[in-house]
Formats: sequence, structure tokens, C-alpha cells
Amino acid sequence: MTRDAQAAADVMIEKDYDARAVANHLLFLARNDDKWFTPLQVLKLTYYCQGWGLAIFNARLFYQEIEAWRYGPVVPAIYHAAKKYVDGPITERLDARKAVFDEEDLALFRAVYLKYGSYQGKQLITLTHKPGSPWDQIWSKRATDHDIIPIGVIKNYFLRLKG
Repeated sequence: MTRDAQAAADVMIEKDYDARAVANHLLFLARNDDKWFTPLQVLKLTYYCQGWGLAIFNARLFYQEIEAWRYGPVVPAIYHAAKKYVDGPITERLDARKAVFDEEDLALFRAVYLKYGSYQGKQLITLTHKPGSPWDQIWSKRATDHDIIPIGVIKNYFLRLKG
């Protein structure tokens, strides 16, 4: 990890949510609009929640690590909870530790949903695979197919996007 990535990760608020609870809220937002998400979509949207939470609120929303997989950033706990749906819509809540989100979190989830929720899986893969993205930084140097994307790398990238 670079010194900048480590410094960015050193001091932040730890919300300690379960990533699957964040995914469930995104699924709830979609269902309220008569939409459904595939596992790939909810994986990427949850990643965007973590990234924007880091950039906007200096908060790590969920405790699980994000890994660089072939099709982009993945939270393994979400992947394993949703993989039975393959490429189809997730029709049930994912098994998750209960979370009580504050208004700031709910507004962030809604903003991510509004910005990225209409994108199909392939579009989200393209976005997360951009050169210089956290996934690209780790995937291009990977030792294994599931290397962890350091939280500081994610934070720095989203801070640059934020401007």
C-alpha cells in the first residue's frame, strides 16, 4: 500500500454495518420503483456506497473487505448471499446483521441508487474497470484473483472523483 493510501485509510469513521444490509437497502429502493437488481448490480452499487461514503463523510460504511475479482470489485459476503440468483433478479432480502441507518446514510444510498441504479451489469463493469480505478490498480498487479482492494485506495479514488 502506498503511503498516501495508508494515510487516507488511517483516520476515518467506522460505521461497522454489514455490507449485506446496505445491499438490502438498495434492493428496497429498487423494489419501491418496481425494479430489480441482479447480484452483479447490487455488488457494484454497494461498492459505490462504500466509496462515496469514504469521500463525502470520511466513513467506512461496512466492515467487510472489497476484493478485486474478474468482473470488478466484490464484497464476498454479498456474492455468496446472492449467487443463487446467478444473472437473474434478487427476489429476497439477503441474510444480514440488522442495521439501523442514520439519515445521512439513507441519503447517500438514495444518491447512489439514483446515479447508478439504472445501469446494467455490463455498464457497471465498464465503470469499475476504468484505468486508475481501485479495481484496476489492484487487478493489474494482482497476486491472486481475489486480492483485497485497500480502503485507502478506494477513498483516494473517490476523493478525486468528488473533486
